[in-house]
Amino acid sequence: MNCTKDSIVFEPQVTRRKTTHGASTRGSVFPEYKIYHAARNRCENPNTKSYPRYGGRGIEFHFESFEEFWACLGKRPTPSHTLERKNNEGHYSPDNCSWELYPVQVRNRRSNQWVTVDGKTLCIVDWATERNIPSARLYARKRLGWCDECIITLPKKAQCPHN
Repeated sequence: MNCTKDSIVFEPQVTRRKTTHGASTRGSVFPEYKIYHAARNRCENPNTKSYPRYGGRGIEFHFESFEEFWACLGKRPTPSHTLERKNNEGHYSPDNCSWELYPVQVRNRRSNQWVTVDGKTLCIVDWATERNIPSARLYARKRLGWCDECIITLPKKAQCPHN
């Protein structure tokens, strides 16, 4: 383990007997522990609803313990931060995980539609924002099989000449 963040502040020994990880305060479990446990379940428990999208497709959980998870990631910067795998095809591991806000995470989904124009690749939502075009129009053009350049550059009522 190469993680060096602040170590967790454990509760007194009486509380520690009730939890193996020590990540609780006055009976409430740290949100980071709940996130750790949920991610581990997605990868290791076939009875979990989301298992097919994680463990079922080969995503592994590489943190040996909550203490290692905490040492690597530490406390979430804000309650709005969630656990992010930087490489969506990669495992839950110290070098592939970080705390990120939802707008960052939404761009890292397998379901994103990517468009490349003039060597620049963005997801459709980002192209829509950059060009001030409704994303629904860009998604519809992508579904119709338009070439990437036409998806982004043609005006509202135009048709892709390459189809």
